[in-house]
Amino acid sequence: MSTAPTSRPRRAPLPVLVVSGFLGTGKTTLVNHLLARAGGRRLAVVVNDFGPTGIDPLLVEGGTESIDSVAGGCLCCAAEDDDLPPLLTRLARARRRVDAVVIEASGLAEPVTLARRVALHPDVRVSALVHVVDAAEGPTTLAQHPRLARHVAAADVVVLNKADTAPDLDATTAWCRGLNAAAPLVRTVEGRLDPRLVLDDPAPRTAPWQPSLALASEGYVTTGDGPGPHDSDRHDGHTHVHDLYTAHDLVADAPLHPARLAALLDPRPPGLFRAKGVVRIAGPDSASSFTLQVVGRQVRWTRRRGPGDGTSRLVCLGAGMDDARVRALLDACPLRPGEAVTADDLGRLPGR
Repeated sequence: MSTAPTSRPRRAPLPVLVVSGFLGTGKTTLVNHLLARAGGRRLAVVVNDFGPTGIDPLLVEGGTESIDSVAGGCLCCAAEDDDLPPLLTRLARARRRVDAVVIEASGLAEPVTLARRVALHPDVRVSALVHVVDAAEGPTTLAQHPRLARHVAAADVVVLNKADTAPDLDATTAWCRGLNAAAPLVRTVEGRLDPRLVLDDPAPRTAPWQPSLALASEGYVTTGDGPGPHDSDRHDGHTHVHDLYTAHDLVADAPLHPARLAALLDPRPPGLFRAKGVVRIAGPDSASSFTLQVVGRQVRWTRRRGPGDGTSRLVCLGAGMDDARVRALLDACPLRPGEAVTADDLGRLPGR
């Protein structure tokens, strides 16, 4: 007597949280906070850096099952044979060891397109699109890049980060509400978002992910079969924000001379908006390692714990920069053999 073969029950799709936001809004800080307070959830992290050197994976601090880095472009508009589909497949196959995936998008990515690319994968699902806004710089950045309004409008959750630095927090909150009144808006400092807001998912979606209704209601996308004047999820025939930007990186085994690094940071070359990395700064007696974060007018140094590998990795991003000048300033930073550093040299570094 033969029996019909029974099919193995299909495993539930792996939830994927997409974290987006413009350059320097605090996405990595928020991801670190989620990892530190995951509450037993086993998280895998995918970090997408725009520049040629992957910096953000160096800044993600533990608490994760795996960290995958995709550098040199944006996942939102990569070709069909790129890293994203096989990466998601591999993570989905590790379902017994991974409860959820957090994708930290490039600061120049199109988050709607990225979320839709994730949603097309049969083994995963988008649990939420979380968009991070710099409470101090958000309105200024939007004035420079009006298309960023659709990123706020598309979000399932809007995080108004650096709330302690905003000159008029209520006005910035109202500005975000005007772009997306449907999504929860959470004010945070140092990315301290309650993980339960974005990681708890008791009622998974029954339909594929779609951007917030605010996006369509404000006319940012069309609803017909063909592309319309605001259909900017397509990469052909339009310009992404990242098409306007260039990136320059420095990887140096020698410590960096503080005075020459200061020449890059203050006064900053026109068009240089963002710099980030792990840098080893030479001093009069020894060198010290720091995480360097430069966003707009803000310069922040955080001393690194542990010896590290002694290598400095720094990426500069901007639009309309004098690329040759930025390149020359970066290349001049490493300490030369036999060169001395004084306390006055250290004192020239801005923000310290």
